[in-house]
Amino acid sequence: MNPKARSAELQPCANSDGSGRAEVLRSCAIVAVAFAATCASAAIPRSPADELKSFQLADTNLVVELVAAEPAIRAPVAIAWDADARLYVAEMTDYPSGPISGRIRLLEDRDGDGRYEHSQIFATNLAFPNGMMPWKNGILVTAAPDIWFLADTNGDGVADARERVLTGFAEGNQQLRVNGLFWGIDNWIYGANGRSDGEIKWADGTPAGSIRRHDFRFRPDTKQFEAIAGNSQFGMGHDDWGNRFPVFNNMPIRHVVIEEKYLASLAGIDLTPNISPTNDGNRVFAITSPNLLIPQPIGFFTSACGPSIFRGTGLPENYRGNYFVCEPVQNIVQRRVLKPSGSTFHAEYAHTNAEFLASSDPWFHGVFTATGPDGAFHIVDMYRDLVEHPHWVAPELRDKVDWRKGEEHGRIWRIRAKDAKLDRAPKLSRASNAELSAHLENRNGWIRDTAQRLLAERRATNQVPALKQLARAARAAETRVCSLNLLAEFTPTNLDLLVDALADSHPRVRETALRLIETIRPDGLPIGSALLQEQFRTNLLARCDDPDARVRLQAACYWSLVPGDAARTKFARIALNRELDAWQSMLIVAGVRAQKFQAALQAYLLLHDQLGPLLDSGAEEQLTLLERLAGVIGAKGDDRETTDFVNWLRDLRSRNRLLLLAGFVEAAPPKERGEFASIISTNELLDIARGQEPARLRIAAIRIAAARADAANVLKSFVPLLQHETPESIQGPLVRFCLDLFDPDLTRAVLDHWSECSKAVRRQIIALSARQPRSAEPLIDALERRTVPLVEVDASSRSALQKSGVAEVRQRAMKLFASAASDDRQAVVAKYRPALTMTADRTRGAALFEKNCTVCHQMQGVGAKVGPDLSGVGQQPRETLLVQILDPSSAVLPDYVAYTATTKDDESYTGFLVNESADSITLRRANEPDITLRRADLKELATSGKSLMPDGLEAAITIQDMADLLEFLRRPDRTLFTQSK
Repeated sequence: MNPKARSAELQPCANSDGSGRAEVLRSCAIVAVAFAATCASAAIPRSPADELKSFQLADTNLVVELVAAEPAIRAPVAIAWDADARLYVAEMTDYPSGPISGRIRLLEDRDGDGRYEHSQIFATNLAFPNGMMPWKNGILVTAAPDIWFLADTNGDGVADARERVLTGFAEGNQQLRVNGLFWGIDNWIYGANGRSDGEIKWADGTPAGSIRRHDFRFRPDTKQFEAIAGNSQFGMGHDDWGNRFPVFNNMPIRHVVIEEKYLASLAGIDLTPNISPTNDGNRVFAITSPNLLIPQPIGFFTSACGPSIFRGTGLPENYRGNYFVCEPVQNIVQRRVLKPSGSTFHAEYAHTNAEFLASSDPWFHGVFTATGPDGAFHIVDMYRDLVEHPHWVAPELRDKVDWRKGEEHGRIWRIRAKDAKLDRAPKLSRASNAELSAHLENRNGWIRDTAQRLLAERRATNQVPALKQLARAARAAETRVCSLNLLAEFTPTNLDLLVDALADSHPRVRETALRLIETIRPDGLPIGSALLQEQFRTNLLARCDDPDARVRLQAACYWSLVPGDAARTKFARIALNRELDAWQSMLIVAGVRAQKFQAALQAYLLLHDQLGPLLDSGAEEQLTLLERLAGVIGAKGDDRETTDFVNWLRDLRSRNRLLLLAGFVEAAPPKERGEFASIISTNELLDIARGQEPARLRIAAIRIAAARADAANVLKSFVPLLQHETPESIQGPLVRFCLDLFDPDLTRAVLDHWSECSKAVRRQIIALSARQPRSAEPLIDALERRTVPLVEVDASSRSALQKSGVAEVRQRAMKLFASAASDDRQAVVAKYRPALTMTADRTRGAALFEKNCTVCHQMQGVGAKVGPDLSGVGQQPRETLLVQILDPSSAVLPDYVAYTATTKDDESYTGFLVNESADSITLRRANEPDITLRRADLKELATSGKSLMPDGLEAAITIQDMADLLEFLRRPDRTLFTQSK
């Protein structure tokens, strides 16, 4: 597999229909085909023994062993073991483009030597099968548009029963389809979206639900189906406790922190953040130049896939719980160590400038990883020449390459410690229920999972006494968690067990108890004796003060769903913890909004006179929470409550009262906002804004001024703050609040200070002014007078001006930029072609990149994360880069298509969709933060199908500039940037 999305800016140089590009593509085609021919001549398949010699392990105490290879397997992409440790292999023999011939292979190691010597075809004629999971007496298989249940009912090793379970998964690119089934700790089956989405139905036609931009979980026997947070591409890591770690081409790891149901009252929250350290750039450390037909970034993730958490016994103890992910294009498997970071994790490199496994054989393509029944770590190697997909190349090249070269190969490797004694997995299908319960104590996660699954499938209620004993007294926390989840399936509420679990010595058991209480009795009042109920309440309350951040997070999740006033004091206790983090804070705000408590802020945080000390000495996140809660009161619009709150603020002596007032007035109904904002005089606000207070308070003063009824006039007195001496952290918010008013005179006042603003703020002024006609006119005036140089207008803003809904603005913009940009992309590329052979200056190219490209892109950690990271584009031919820069929409994927949202107030926002729900959308934009818009406020949401990066970069650079830029892109170096010095 090679599940990756190409950037809209760096796409193959052809229209999606292949038209109108023959001349432009001719030289690109020659270069690419020659490059492919060179690779093909240099790269030939090696025997498994010779490939084994190509492996380089960062840890020399480990060893790699072959467990299966051709002809026993062919084109493997995923594996799964059944209860008897027989190995099922998904063979995508129809990759990359069909015809449909995918199949499932069944392997057996009958002599127990670690090699699968027996092989047979289990099922055929499947459409690009890419994921499996044993279930009941067969296996579930993902093969879009379906999930199938396949079973061998007569014992001959061949599936004679085939039943469709779910259907409706979209048949997108073969790399981007539903996949990644696994058994969850909560007894649900989980799956990865694949990024093709779908409207899912059960086999009988009953609607199941949409998975647009979501992963999913389901229960076939009860026909339960849920879309869940995440949108994993190929595979999904999961740990012993139920944490999920999706993967996304150039992002090797993300974490599902919480589910959407807890934040239903908030919009636009990314619940699956990238948890790589911010400074690592998602680098990889390959030891060979891979075979590439499609130019790829080298040295950085482009095709991350097949992740897993190691949960076995065959590697050293410090490997347990580590995250592993494949990068097939660059022939490595990477290992990361998960370190707690508040409510989530940081995934840090396990090795320094090296990979867990790297191969010097360019045919090695690890695509899937798993912990096996023997406790060892396994890698699926789709051993072949190319794993790229022809969809990503220009049509002129697709018939010139043997995309299936080497498809008859395939290998599966296992890695273990040299001194490890691997398990010989028991035949669990034949185990009694009592034996399965005993296996829950096994240290091998595969054995625990399988034992738990079989007990759930058998409805083994006769094991309730044994499971209760394990839940209380099992030595391993993993066993206690498994037992609690099974008991939740088999019996009514076990209040005594929950009381004990809430006070367990291990935080993950306490977290599990909170999650189970939520599913059993969301009102928090299980049935039991008075003494037990009192103990239950005591232990439940104590979790709000738990020393573990994820336990406190789950406590906040639980109380956000509890109806009535019971959650008030619980939220207060969570909020008062000095280690409150943003995730816990969001849950408290969501709970407050959902419950519509009276006197919300006072009810939570005036308890025991805590608000005053928090305002004066609270941590940053606590101040943020107070501000958000003040916004909850403002949004409610309750006359008595808001009046009381404003009066209280008026008398408050804390300097941080401005934070509360800013949050309050911004959320208040527009008709009342100005009155509330006037409780502090303009002069006092101005003194604070230009004084020596912390930046947060200075910005709060600007926010309050912007909420005044006469905001445009008030902010004019703030505009002189736009001077060289004022920090960018103040300039930026001031510009935003001024230009958000769309007042022409105020916009002109801001533009008059253009030369005194920082580079980033000047970019912001352009972007904000271009989005609405009332502010676009002053910008056009400044451009015509050359007060603002034309070269300062980025391509996106230029496009917005030229497409304005007001004819006069549109016509003036077209005239301004008429000589700078051409609609004929082919002619533009031809004009700039001399740059390919000119003498170039890489240092000048770095300056051009920093000025023109870091608005949207990062290069080796410098720049914005709007578009994709371009750190590794140096391997692309100059010809390809030239076309992709000047004609960015020649081929564009849905991830990077530009959308324009127009509100009912005629405000226009352009970006690409990063989140959407039934109620809102979130756009990612250049020069501005993500913006979330309610669908109810939209007049139109439209896309042209083009890249977010518009045409017209040539308006800002000469042919010599292009030569310099290409030289830098081919040999990038962040030390050449001014902001790195």
